[in-house]
Amino acid sequence: MKPKTRRNASVGFDSALLILVLAAGCGAPGEPRPPTPPVPVAITDLTAHQAGEGVQLTFTLPTKTISGDPLAKPPAIEVLRLKMARTSDLVEQKKIAVQLQRLAIDEVTVIPLGERSIITATRKNVRNQVRAAVPVFWNMTKS
Repeated sequence: MKPKTRRNASVGFDSALLILVLAAGCGAPGEPRPPTPPVPVAITDLTAHQAGEGVQLTFTLPTKTISGDPLAKPPAIEVLRLKMARTSDLVEQKKIAVQLQRLAIDEVTVIPLGERSIITATRKNVRNQVRAAVPVFWNMTKS
């Protein structure tokens, strides 16, 4: 009988470790569930006041979800966007625009995946061509 070598023992250990890892699986037990967005608790201090021809609503933003977990603070971009929409001072709007641009770079709100341009060619005697993002062959006439 051949004595076991160190290499044979290493291969056996590696195989046992691989089987153990594959048998253990990954993730939590049970059926997979899609991520659920946090649902805040209901607002309890809503008040309405006449403001010119409109109504001004005032309330405190909830800090907890319906399951009791803490909510993250409101997105700064949304707060600044609302602030910019409500101000008519051009200097203040420029300051807010600079803050929005910094936040957009820091928080990476959009990742461009590329761009495309559609190149079309038409004959001189084709009329009523619809200009669109996709080819549309509707209502075209040949003169």
